Amino acid sequence: MDLRITTYGTDAKEYTLVSKGSNAQGYTILLAMLSLLMNVALLSVVFILVSPIVQPYLSKTGTMAWLSLPKPHSVQSVLWIALPVFAICFFLKSSFGSTVIEESVLVIPQIGVQLRKKQQNGHEKFMFLEATSIKAVVINEAITFSDVIYYLAFIVQDESKMILAFEAFRPRVIALQKIYRGTKQLLFPDDSKMSML
Repeated sequence: MDLRITTYGTDAKEYTLVSKGSNAQGYTILLAMLSLLMNVALLSVVFILVSPIVQPYLSKTGTMAWLSLPKPHSVQSVLWIALPVFAICFFLKSSFGSTVIEESVLVIPQIGVQLRKKQQNGHEKFMFLEATSIKAVVINEAITFSDVIYYLAFIVQDESKMILAFEAFRPRVIALQKIYRGTKQLLFPDDSKMSML
């Protein structure tokens, strides 16, 4: 994973972690094709299901000449093809599209911190922490059976749990220290304002 640091003006900084294996352009095209295929399958199913209901009204208005409705025996065959295609496309899109490919922390002094997660399907989730509610920024560690994981967290007023800066990625300690120093310097220029309680 790569760490990008972007400075906005003289104060605001954004720390972005990007997955090395993410090919956002390729996945975007693939997901767009899957969405198109899903929409075509869904529209064909709706057309087939609605056509028997609409047929009496269309025959009265004379539109039956240009609108060819499927025969009853072909309705079942189209449904047996369209529904599995729709189900497979929906499964693929929901499985692979929700993988997080980018996480960022935007620090704006006196205003707050914006946490952002970007997924392969293009969706972005945002969370904002006001500067007045942030009591401290910490690098913490979690010990598992086989590993020690370091993470950057915010201690926020009126929250029972710490808020993680990067939930999906596990950056190295060196990158976390760089982000920690910059975030702490912008939010708490003098250490006396930072409180762990």
